[in-house]
Formats: sequence, structure tokens, C-alpha cells
Amino acid sequence: MNIEELRKYNVLENVITKLKELGFSKLTEVQRLAVEKGLFEGKNLVISAPTNTGKTFIGELAILTAAKRIEKRKTFYLTPLKAIAEEKFEEFREKYSGWGLTVAISTGERNEYDTNLMEYDLIIATYEKLDALLIKNPELINEIGVVIVDELQMIDNEGRGVDLEILLTKIMYNAKSSPQIIGLSATIPNAKDLGEWLKAEVIETQKREVELREGIIYAGDRNIRFKGYTLKSGDFLYREFNTGDMNVERGLNIHSFDGFIDISQREQIIIFVNTRRKAEDLALRISKCLPPSGDITKWIEKIDALVESTPSTRKLKKCMINGVAFHHAGLLPEEKRIIEEAFEKGDIRVICSTLTLGAGVNTPAKTVIILSTEFWDRRSIKSRDYKNMSGRAGRIRYHDDFGRSVLLARTEKDFERYWKGYINSKAEKIESQIQKRDNIESSILNLIASGVCKNAKELIKFMENTFFGCIYYRKTDSLFKQAFEESISKQIQELIKMGMLEDVKGEIKATELGKRCAEEMVSPYSAHIIFHALEKINKEGSIDYNALIEPIIHLACCTSDARLLYPSRYEQEKKEVFIYWGG
Repeated sequence: MNIEELRKYNVLENVITKLKELGFSKLTEVQRLAVEKGLFEGKNLVISAPTNTGKTFIGELAILTAAKRIEKRKTFYLTPLKAIAEEKFEEFREKYSGWGLTVAISTGERNEYDTNLMEYDLIIATYEKLDALLIKNPELINEIGVVIVDELQMIDNEGRGVDLEILLTKIMYNAKSSPQIIGLSATIPNAKDLGEWLKAEVIETQKREVELREGIIYAGDRNIRFKGYTLKSGDFLYREFNTGDMNVERGLNIHSFDGFIDISQREQIIIFVNTRRKAEDLALRISKCLPPSGDITKWIEKIDALVESTPSTRKLKKCMINGVAFHHAGLLPEEKRIIEEAFEKGDIRVICSTLTLGAGVNTPAKTVIILSTEFWDRRSIKSRDYKNMSGRAGRIRYHDDFGRSVLLARTEKDFERYWKGYINSKAEKIESQIQKRDNIESSILNLIASGVCKNAKELIKFMENTFFGCIYYRKTDSLFKQAFEESISKQIQELIKMGMLEDVKGEIKATELGKRCAEEMVSPYSAHIIFHALEKINKEGSIDYNALIEPIIHLACCTSDARLLYPSRYEQEKKEVFIYWGG
């Protein structure tokens, strides 16, 4: 479908003109399907497609269309990470501000737009930040016209999935006029379940616009036989994503440091490692072996202008001189943005990264090399994690004929394991985390503090409308339902004991402490520990604040929220604070 054909869907002429100016001439398959299934008619959509197929552009079409409607309801573009929010903020502002689209950002670190947020057409936010905004101002929900959810599969995330599920349920069932919800996700096998829950049209495709060679380089010393192929050290056995055909690139030899140097002089590459320190060390080693990058000075000058010099910044600039960078959660947003822009322009040729680039940041490369299949804490990466990283290979804008995703195996056993577990696997089903959590006190506090629910009965009714309720709870037996309902009542009483909630003539309300806890996205248990510790200090009279610095840091590290930020690697480290270099 050509861009001009959007006219028959009542897309305004100036929108079509703007898209053509930006270089869009033809829709990809998934974009065409979204248009045909009701994108411009306000229908909810769940879009499940491989990485690098143009899903984000579907969101852009919805944004531009919503901005031209007479009724001025706002569009929220939700992302799982602050890094992605920053990227989208800069990207959309650069693309569309001249056209007249006003763009704001709201995250845990960015609140400068919050006081007049509703004056903007488009607000980029993290999941949790929109939730916090709705607690502070419940009426905001009626100002929302479109919600675009990037990385919808995050509902399956153990740490944050429940929050996203509760947020979307709240938006669907508590707004006076239901907003259009567009969920964007990498390929998931049970997209129809999500569609049933969100009352959405489901668009699924397995086709990539740029072919992906997913495979393994054999890095052992002795020849092996696999799937009918004899493999020598350095051979790359791959399967094509679209066709399923198998073949071998003989002597590709990117299983060694010298191989990294060789390929980086011909192609842009991303190398995934499992800790920040490894990302930095590998980037430094590679940079020492490459010639200077011709047009890198302007990017280094941008860093100097925006970022205060630190040891990490100086190390980054040292790598960048020769066209190499590292990328991880410890970098400042400005540094990440500059790296991503320089990579997109071709002035950086190698990025050594932790999983921050695998989780949605739009920085595709010709070749992706995954050096480890374990996280820093020795957990194996899931098939979904692998698909996200491998999907970065193959660049539509550069008109690549194929991208290459590479795992390394040094033994026949590992080769077999990786092929079965990653190359030949499908992404795991998305499951609600509500039934897996020992408690959902934060969600209960959230719903009561925002006025969505006022008693246990209303909480149960709300839960019936969640993904968990739609796919599991409504269809399960009465004994499970009874146990779940008793659990909700028990958790309400626990929150009352902690001083977060109070029972006022049969109506459950949030206390000042409870509301503040919900607004600041702090878990009830963390707030309870901190509040009572500080209350005890206050009762002791005169306070030496200098002497309190170390105890308060220790107190913060004792909370459940700190354990999310600094989890222990092994059992024996549970009482130790996880230090910066761990992940």
C-alpha cells in the first residue's frame, strides 16, 4: 500500500504530505494490516510482529491522526524504559514539531512538563509514571484519547507486569469514553488472548522486511556434524527467518577478538554482553585496534556540551574516537541518545551493550553478536530476550538484503542446546503475573488511592476485568475464586495495619501516608519501614542529621524497593548491597 492510498481512510492531506517529506512512500505488511483493520477508526489493536517490521510507525500514524481531531483528547505513548522514552521524545519532536505536533515527556527523572501536561498533543511516559499521574489527578483519565503501549509483552515481566496490567485495565474501564489502545509487541504465540482482554483486533505477522540469518558460529577445535552439515571452527550455520532455509557461511570467523575487529571494518555491529564492566572493557579493547572515525568529533563535542566530565564519560569519548561505544543503564540519557544517533548516522560502527539495547531502543545493526546466554546473575535468557536482541539485526533504512544474528558455541553440546533453545524456539506465551505474586498490596493501594475501588467487592470486580481475570479467573473453579477473594481481603487488612488504608464507615480510603506512597511509586512495605524508623527518630528529640546519613542509607537498602534495584547475585550475598559493577 502506497502512502497516497491513505486518503481513502480520511487521512488528512497535510499528514500525507508530512509523511512523504519524511521519506515514507510505502507501508510494510504489518502497517497495511493495521490500517485495514481499523487504525483510523479508533479500534483497539494488538500488533504482534518481529522486531524491525515497522510497528512504531503504526503508532506514529495514530498520533498524527489523533492530533488533528477536533476533540482535544491526548495521546500517551508508553514505554517500559526511561531510555526508550527519551529516544521517542527526541525522535518525535525532531520529526513533527515543525508540523505543529507538541510533544512532552514524563518519567521518574523528567517532570518539567508535568505542571501543564495537558497542553501537549503527545506525552511520552513510562508505564509507572502514567499510573502515578492518574493517582495524583484521577480526572486525567478522561483526557486520554489514544494509548500506544510499546513492548506490550512486558505484562509477563515478574517485576513490572502487574503494574502495566492494572494500568491498562484502569484506562479501559474507568474512563468516561474508552481511549483507543494500540499494543505493540514482538512476536508472541498467544496474541489472541491479549486481543480478547483488550477487545482488540489482533494483527499477527511472521514476516520480516529484512531477512534475518539466525544462527550459531562454531568456536570449537574439532569438527562436528549438525543437521547434516560438517562444521569447522569459524563456520556460521544459520536458518533464514522468513524462508526457514538453512545454510552455512564458511569461515565467517567472528568468534574471536580478531574476528570482531575484521567484521567491524565492513559492517555495523552490536555485541551483547551481560555486565556493564564487560561492555566497557570490550569497547575499549576494540577501539584500540580500529582507525579513527572520520566524522566523530561533532558527537564528542555534543557530549562535552551536555554532560559533566566523569571517568565513565572520558572512557566513552576515548572509545568513540575510533568509532566504538558502550551502552548500558549507567549512562546518562544524553550520552545514550548521542550514541544512538551517531550509530544511526554510521559514525559509530560498534556498540558493546548490556540488554538495554535489546529492550526496544531502535538501533539496528547489520550483525548482532550475543556473547552470553546468561544474565549477570546466571539466569539463562528467555527465548523472548534472545528474539529481542537478534531482531536488532537488519536495517530497513540501509536497505540491507539481510541481517545476521550470531550466537557462539564451543562444544557440540552447546551447539545443540542453543539451536533448540533459541534458534528453533518460539517466544514464550504471555502470562499475567497477578496470580504469581505473593501479594498485590501495591496494586490494591493504587486502586483505592486513585478512587477506582472503595471496598473489597469493587476490587474483586476490577480484577475480573484484568488480563488475569479475563483469561484465567473467570474460567476457573469456585475454590480458587474463594481463595483469591480471601487473599484480597487479607491484604486490605494488612494495609490498614500498616497505616496505608483506613476503614471509614465501610468505605476503604487511603491515608495521607498511603496516598503519598502510591503517588511516589514506593511499595507499601518500604514506606512502612521508612516511616516508622523516621517516626522513632523524631520522637527522640534533638537530631544530629550528619550522624543520620549512614543509617538512612542502610535503612533504604533494607527496603524491598532497594532489592529490586540492587538484587543479590547468589544466596550468600542476600544481606549485602549489590554494587554498581554487578549488572
